[in-house]
Amino acid sequence: MGIKYLFTSFLKGTMRDKMTIFWLILFPIILMSILIAIFSSFDRVENLQLKAVLLTNNIGNSQIISEALTSLDQEMISFEVKDYTEELLKEKMEVLRGHELDLIIVIPDDFNATFSSWLINFPTENSPPPELQVYYLQERQTSNISLEIVNSVIQSINNNLLQSFGFPIKSIAVQETVTGRMVDFKYKDFIFPGMLIFSFLSTSLWGITAEVIDLKTTKITKLLKLSPIGPKEIFLSFSASRLVLLVIQFFLLSAIAIFVFNVSVNPFNLAFIGYLLLATLTFLSLGFFLAGILQNMGQAEVVCNLLLQVMQFLGGIYFDVYNTPIFIRFLVYINPVTYIIGGARSSLGIANVPYPYYLSYTVPLLMSTALILLSFKFFKWTEEA
Repeated sequence: MGIKYLFTSFLKGTMRDKMTIFWLILFPIILMSILIAIFSSFDRVENLQLKAVLLTNNIGNSQIISEALTSLDQEMISFEVKDYTEELLKEKMEVLRGHELDLIIVIPDDFNATFSSWLINFPTENSPPPELQVYYLQERQTSNISLEIVNSVIQSINNNLLQSFGFPIKSIAVQETVTGRMVDFKYKDFIFPGMLIFSFLSTSLWGITAEVIDLKTTKITKLLKLSPIGPKEIFLSFSASRLVLLVIQFFLLSAIAIFVFNVSVNPFNLAFIGYLLLATLTFLSLGFFLAGILQNMGQAEVVCNLLLQVMQFLGGIYFDVYNTPIFIRFLVYINPVTYIIGGARSSLGIANVPYPYYLSYTVPLLMSTALILLSFKFFKWTEEA
């Protein structure tokens, strides 16, 4: 009965505070609306520096393709030519997924034999045309542009062959393989999970850290501790009231994103829900840890503001931060938001992460465990904590 009464009291106190309602519930919706309105129309890519890798044995007929591609303007697209091996292809695929490469073209070992057989048997249907294998990321605009350039070159070669033989023949084919999972990248799909993570983080820092310190400095928790209601009941009821806030944020932001902005991602995807639960565990443990080591509201305001700014902007909530300068990248990779938002977007098929996928959940879990242990050590429901 005590837990239910405290839970209701904590929740009512929060919902009656207009500033809390604005910053924790309304502000993420307003911010998401502004960001979508501004950045959804930015479709241009300027000053392109396209990078591609050509894997080939570079002998016989395959040399025709190699020379045609490498003769392109190097300021537009540069090709690195390497001898083809399965191990090298796997290595370059990882580089492609890490967004440090735009395209991989493979001229298979059997290309020359297929090309020769194809020429000998034209114009019959007995011999299939030779194929190039192309790997690219649909989520990356420069990757799609590189693919269009390669297709244009192959089409030009096919046209030359047509003119040489004087009658229609089968064309050299380009077999496209998508290494990314997203079909059509849209900023509104990208920012939606980011705003959910932002709202959860804000609730942790302002709805837990600042709120608990305010309770401690106004002696409320000390009085509660002297009553029959113990610290455990206070913790459970307060935590439950914060979870209700997170649920409200989730459904409100999801409804606005789906029905107003028509986002194409599914917020009820089980893997995505798993990352939201991971975010809840990580941020709540962070909130209680900070509430245990900070002594007054002055400290809380400074620390919470600083952490919120650093964690949101260097966590990739608004933009890709994986290619930041090396001295900033350290802050990116010690930030739990980086892994949570990366895993969340990957689970929705919006973007890939440039590090092993398992780090998306193992790093936040390890951080959460450390923060929970530290919270047990430092957190107390008294001003003297």
